[in-house]
Amino acid sequence: MEIELVIFGEIIRNRRLELNISQESLALKADMDRSYVSEIERGHKNPSLSKILALTTALKLNPHELFYLFDESLYKKKQENNHQSM
Repeated sequence: MEIELVIFGEIIRNRRLELNISQESLALKADMDRSYVSEIERGHKNPSLSKILALTTALKLNPHELFYLFDESLYKKKQENNHQSM
């Protein structure tokens, strides 16, 4: 599993939980299957740009916010890995 996909999935899941909505509800709002949302959240799928945009709309985020959160989380993860390898 690619760490980037895992981090992206964690951000989607955390935002969904902040909004207190189910995977089913998010899937309906983003016009995708619940199982696909689940696979994204677990880092098993690499969603297309159109799917990412649908998710940002459903999660009441703009794409900039989502990618900012992603960049911040990826940076922290890389820092943690650097400290562990020392």
